[in-house]
Amino acid sequence: MYRAYEHQVREVAQGPLIFYVEIHGNNHREVAERIEIATVGVDRDEALRLRTLLELIRDAHLRANREAPRLEIFVEPANTLRYAASSAKRDGILSVTKRALHVELPKAARTDWREIYVAILADFLVQAIPLPAGR
Repeated sequence: MYRAYEHQVREVAQGPLIFYVEIHGNNHREVAERIEIATVGVDRDEALRLRTLLELIRDAHLRANREAPRLEIFVEPANTLRYAASSAKRDGILSVTKRALHVELPKAARTDWREIYVAILADFLVQAIPLPAGR
């Protein structure tokens, strides 16, 4: 099944994977109030820039919807993550790309506040893609 998925991703990419993003969800209580982003090809300085960018976008969206939770943002290698995507980095699709973001969303961002967090992530990804690659 994984090989078929990787084949489809490579076919859509029509060349080497230069930048890849995947979005997952989790229900673990320890990370219920944060978004975690595991990375490939991102150094600590870029992780800090990505985290700041996502925080600014989140805060801009939340000003218009004050009831939505203000989820924390953790980006590796600047932060230690519960979900570091280590298997995908070692054996999966993240092992064949130059740069990647593996986004883990808590339940609140996928259910009650889905609309706002989809908009936040969309704005973030549009702005994050042009950032220069880490060293």
